[in-house]
Amino acid sequence: MRRIRFILREAMRALVRSGLAGWLAILSLAAVAGFCSSVWGARQALEAAREGLLARFELEAFVRPGRESKLHELGEWMRAREGVTEVIEVNKAMAAERFSERYGSEMFDLLDHNPLPVSLIVKYDPKVVNVKWITLEAQVLQDHPDIEEVAYEGELLSKLEDLGARLSMGLLIVVAVIAGIAVFLTFQSVRVAIRSGLAWARAVRLVGGTEGQVRQPFVTAGILAGLIGGILGAGLVGAVQLLLAQSGAVPIPQPVALAAVLVLTMLIGALGSAAAIGRRSHGRMTS
Repeated sequence: MRRIRFILREAMRALVRSGLAGWLAILSLAAVAGFCSSVWGARQALEAAREGLLARFELEAFVRPGRESKLHELGEWMRAREGVTEVIEVNKAMAAERFSERYGSEMFDLLDHNPLPVSLIVKYDPKVVNVKWITLEAQVLQDHPDIEEVAYEGELLSKLEDLGARLSMGLLIVVAVIAGIAVFLTFQSVRVAIRSGLAWARAVRLVGGTEGQVRQPFVTAGILAGLIGGILGAGLVGAVQLLLAQSGAVPIPQPVALAAVLVLTMLIGALGSAAAIGRRSHGRMTS
């Protein structure tokens, strides 16, 4: 316990000695935390929008002419399939009504019969819908002897998946760049702290202190900078997201994601500190 108090006390003093450079490190880590939290929130919103679109996604299977009597039987078969949330059986009257709503009823005034086929509209759980899965599902339905044709928006699904992959890659690159900048700024601030603490380090060695006792407070200072910056950045973004979530504009922030961002900033602070200390330990600190 005494050792922990010693490390924490000297870590705080190291942060104070770093002055402006220490504040820059904290602010840069706060920016990283805020950006990462914003990215995660944007990803949540994108996923919610995607699930909203997929919830309206539907596949329509048209029954072969002359086999209209099997419409209900086919509906029961489809309801039992994996991922299916709803099956709507469209008879000829419903097909004519849907056609009239979309394109008008003038064409039926010229005909003495209803030429539209009966069909089944199948809706799926958004969590299972993707291009590969729905393609296989459509093929299974298409192979049924009572089904003539299967129609669905495969191109829309493909574009959604492609957009999601590109956004994820772009966000990953941006996060990596900003994290690199944060590490650099943390490195610079700890260098200043080490320079200002050279006398303290020599005093610790004179009384028999180990190299670990010299290094640990500075590494802890980096962790504290990450903790403070993470709380500032993630807390601010989380509060804004929570306010927006009250109106339904964005999803509610996930505590696990905010905690992960906090751990990330602390890790960046620790790594930046360790790198700076490693470089200085081979120079003036060993003199």
